[in-house]
Amino acid sequence: MDQSKPTMFASKAVALADVFKYTVGKNRLEGSVNYTLQMAAPEGESTGGGLAAMQHIALVPEGGGPSVVIGSANQATGRAELRTYAVVAEAYRRRFKGTAFPTVQWKYDDLLKKLRAFLDGQNLQVTVIDAPHPAVAPATHGSAVARPAARSAKPGSATEDDDLLPAGRPRKLLWLVLVLLITAAGVAAFFLMRKLAH
Repeated sequence: MDQSKPTMFASKAVALADVFKYTVGKNRLEGSVNYTLQMAAPEGESTGGGLAAMQHIALVPEGGGPSVVIGSANQATGRAELRTYAVVAEAYRRRFKGTAFPTVQWKYDDLLKKLRAFLDGQNLQVTVIDAPHPAVAPATHGSAVARPAARSAKPGSATEDDDLLPAGRPRKLLWLVLVLLITAAGVAAFFLMRKLAH
């Protein structure tokens, strides 16, 4: 009988993803490509004490294709980030070699308001990222719009690699390998202790 139990942060993340799915996740973003809204849930039973607690919020094309990450939530830090239409459209254009993001801004902005209300209701401090990453649009001298300085220093925060899936996979693969190694060590310790007990 499997007696393993999800950790506190993993349980909270799964619960948040479920609440999301049945509330704001029912919204669609329509355009030349129709998208559904999804929040990622942890793939394992642990988030490493909250280190891997970030849950991406993505637009998933109904007909299949790459998902577009538009935000994230992290209950371990109590923070969430949402990306404006300009940031998402620029990342999309960059990723798909000049192709325009297949929806109009007012529809996206309406969806962003619903997302923000949901995340606020979950007691998360929401930051709206309204300036593209410097690699997307280099800041000009005297530019009034800048990306938050704490963004790159925050552990578990979204990075440029998270703009569109599967670009962030190498980091996730590293976490998966780490979790598997820790799990293997735990299983080995269990069997060793069991053998010593007999």
